[in-house]
Amino acid sequence: HGEQEAPQFASICAENIANGAVCINVGTLSTHWARAMEATAAQCAESNIPWILDPVAVGVPALQFRTDVCVRLVQHKPTVIRGNPAECIALAQAVLPQDVVTQLEASKVSSFDALEQSGADSRSDSTQVDLRYVDALASHTGGVVVTTGSVDYVSCGRTGRRFLVKHDVP
Repeated sequence: HGEQEAPQFASICAENIANGAVCINVGTLSTHWARAMEATAAQCAESNIPWILDPVAVGVPALQFRTDVCVRLVQHKPTVIRGNPAECIALAQAVLPQDVVTQLEASKVSSFDALEQSGADSRSDSTQVDLRYVDALASHTGGVVVTTGSVDYVSCGRTGRRFLVKHDVP
């Protein structure tokens, strides 16, 4: 988590691990760690190192610092964003151009008001939310966005392909 070392670790991982990637999980966040995460994301983007953003609890109203950090991280174009429905939609609303958000909200296909989050946990399932936000976020980043739930929803911003992944585990 050292601000000076984190970007170097990203390069080392990519060089020494075949098809390696870096995962940035904002679950435990401080100003110092946020700077290290941002430096690492910048290094990954600069060096074409694949990286994953796990935007834990982004969008929780009392945690604006966390949302702000995730918005800055998305500017470095993560290869994959992985989150629950509340996190993915909140992140989309925070990073998409306002005209895109306005257009999505004007043509809702489901009740966004029903989207609930309790800390890092979503009380909404991927089958209950407007997944066009996820598609728009994937398109915006050019990466893959995975929305977890009883059925995971995977949207690829580069190809426009979408997948549903059903789990056999109750």
